[in-house]
Amino acid sequence: MIWQCSTDDKFVGNTMNHQAKSPTSFLWIVPLSLVWPAIQSVVFLMRFGRLPPLGIKGAGMFLPMGMLSGGVLIVLCRIAAGDCGRVIRGYLYATPVALIGSVVGGLLVPPAFATILFGALPLIIGSILGFKAGTDSAKKGTGATSPGS
Repeated sequence: MIWQCSTDDKFVGNTMNHQAKSPTSFLWIVPLSLVWPAIQSVVFLMRFGRLPPLGIKGAGMFLPMGMLSGGVLIVLCRIAAGDCGRVIRGYLYATPVALIGSVVGGLLVPPAFATILFGALPLIIGSILGFKAGTDSAKKGTGATSPGS
């Protein structure tokens, strides 16, 4: 499994002792950071038939978006331990909003700020909502919620 979500962590007092198997490595920040500039370059290529005129510099504007949202995703997956699937689903559900927001937001505010405000923020909110859904269902003692309850 790529996202090593494990329940091998034990809580002792107010601290968590990690055993040999870590839930999610912070090294995932590298691909999560690079995926957003790559996505934006592919979208530009598909739309206009060429790469963005600023090349890597232009695509690099989306790097902070990936770093911030990826960092929050990793931290929440580490906290969620065995149920990081919900956190990842929340991140993925927010992806279309972030994709559109990061591109269109550049028309409203400076592009570097737009990628954080309209790109990273929806991804962070989606991750937090996924995390919250996982903790709420765990408190109820069920893995899923039923309609009408």
